[in-house]
Amino acid sequence: MSIIEEPFQRVVIDLVGPLPVTSGRREYIITMVDVATRWAEATPLRRTTAKDLADALFDIFTRVGFPQEIQSDRGQQFMSTLLKEFNAMSNIKHYFSTPYHPQTNGIVERFHSTIKNMLKKVCEQCPSDWHKYLAATLFAYRQQVHSSTGVFSALFFIWQSTKRTHGNFTRPLHQQRLVS
Repeated sequence: MSIIEEPFQRVVIDLVGPLPVTSGRREYIITMVDVATRWAEATPLRRTTAKDLADALFDIFTRVGFPQEIQSDRGQQFMSTLLKEFNAMSNIKHYFSTPYHPQTNGIVERFHSTIKNMLKKVCEQCPSDWHKYLAATLFAYRQQVHSSTGVFSALFFIWQSTKRTHGNFTRPLHQQRLVS
């Protein structure tokens, strides 16, 4: 792995859940944290299939830019053929953490702890409404000065105008015919 020198050089991704099932039948969150800026993304999911993850990552990356590298645990979904093809089409290198060593993904694990605590506080009366507050919770999280960077991650938007784009995505990945 390389030394991180710029935003979106490497992001760490993971899953949260199962959480209380929402009215839209969502019970998981895919999370992403940029290693350089600590910019965080979180998207509710119904399931954690490789297709669901690829779709969610595509939605995130087309909004904020494609990273050069992804780091994740060795979950079945992250090691799937579909995600390998998605990464290849996006020109993304995928690194996996050491088995049984969650500290490798400490950045995203700390984010999980924070976001779950924030959601727990705002959804105390109705835990299954967490999805309604996820965007506002992310907004609040991004406004906080991060202890490791000394700045708030919303400064990421200053950099975002130069976001990296890769791949030929004229249709969602799961609809494309992938040729080996």
